[in-house]
Amino acid sequence: GRRTPLETFAVAVAAIVSLMLVTLLLAAGLLALERQDHTFRRLVRGLVRPVALLGEKALLAGACGVVVAALLLALVGIFVPLDWGRSPLWLVALAVAGVAFGALGVALGTLVRDVQAASLLAFALALPLAFLAVVPESAVSATLFDVLAAISALFPFKPALDALDSALGAGGSLAGPLAHLALLTAVYGTAARLAVRRAA
Repeated sequence: GRRTPLETFAVAVAAIVSLMLVTLLLAAGLLALERQDHTFRRLVRGLVRPVALLGEKALLAGACGVVVAALLLALVGIFVPLDWGRSPLWLVALAVAGVAFGALGVALGTLVRDVQAASLLAFALALPLAFLAVVPESAVSATLFDVLAAISALFPFKPALDALDSALGAGGSLAGPLAHLALLTAVYGTAARLAVRRAA
């Protein structure tokens, strides 16, 4: 099981929730805004490739989310004992998670053309996913837990939490969650690209 103290795990949850909300809202909102103003279509008809625009938005939103989450860790680290010698691993986990959340955000942004609708969609999706990912195995039946785990595996929150928890000192391989996040990034990035191409 998890070997980090409960308070440290709570810090990891808070950091990933912050990263998720900031990144999803920014990525979905930025793309929806450009589609709403027809700016995106004009740009892709020029010299800019759609995949480049989508990638830039995902990276920008992810970078903003990483800054917020890193500042949160630094602030909470004043009061909660964290292993600062592992801080480079924190940043790696946050960076890969930020890109994955950014890819999901732009994928959500392709579904609607209104900024408010995109933000509402991102917010409505984010919190239930966070809740599902932290349900303890002992709280539900084995079958239900397997279902929740399968659902959580389709979205970045659980692997992002596992990655940061490992980086904070929970033990276990960091490579597994990072590979999971990379796979989700590719899937959501491809979905966003196909959706934009179809709508063009």
